[in-house]
Amino acid sequence: QSSIGLIFSGSGLYTKAIDYYKNALPYYLQKNNYERIAVLYNNTGKGFLNMNQTDSAEYYFLLSDSVKRLHNINLPITSFNLADLYFQLGRVKESLVWLVICEAESHTRNDVRALIRCYQLRAEIALQEGKYLEAEKLAKEAVDRAN
Repeated sequence: QSSIGLIFSGSGLYTKAIDYYKNALPYYLQKNNYERIAVLYNNTGKGFLNMNQTDSAEYYFLLSDSVKRLHNINLPITSFNLADLYFQLGRVKESLVWLVICEAESHTRNDVRALIRCYQLRAEIALQEGKYLEAEKLAKEAVDRAN
């Protein structure tokens, strides 16, 4: 069911996606599949973020992060999504904290996609702060890793 949620999300049908993620949750809870549970909470948070429901997004991202920590799961995208959420809310210091966590997790998991996103967001923050050389360096790092 969670795969169908991704299809709905990709089509911009975020409420339907969230419903599917929530419906899939009992199955993974019964199986004690904590990595999937963390992913479902993350995807639910992303759906809420896409609908600009930031309180709900934060709630589900933090649930995902709690599951990650309790069960020693490396899932950098949750840390990135928290960084992105806090950036969108203008809470740049918190965003940077989560970006550091995301980068460390990305290196450990060898998750290039998450690492690229971290560099892109850090570049955006540097640009906002008027740190143009740092922004350029980070943007170049993201492009180099993408190639």
